[in-house]
Amino acid sequence: MAGPMRADVGKLRDRILWQSPVRDQSPTGQTTLTWVDAITGTADHKVWCNVEFSMGRDQFRHDKQEPDHTHRVTIRGGNNVRHDWRGIWNGITLHVVHASPIETGINSEQVILCREIAPSTE
Repeated sequence: MAGPMRADVGKLRDRILWQSPVRDQSPTGQTTLTWVDAITGTADHKVWCNVEFSMGRDQFRHDKQEPDHTHRVTIRGGNNVRHDWRGIWNGITLHVVHASPIETGINSEQVILCREIAPSTE
């Protein structure tokens, strides 16, 4: 059985802001969606990561073939990124497609597969 994945801290050279969705109802009864910073503890709420471009398996959406994911983000374990979150990296919005289970230990890592979202569809 393989041991926990270990984060190579030297490769974590990018910074990403993770946000979680908050759904509410407006006074008129419409559902609203806002995003709040999900991981706190640093002055700018960003965590160190490694972002790689990665084209996952293709899927059809609205009669158009799109990759399942476009980026692979690796962070140190312990942050527990969830599947309905999004990340803001260098001005690019990345929607979480899959977040690997959290490993224990200070040297563990979490791999998050994301799909880039066009600014007009946020």
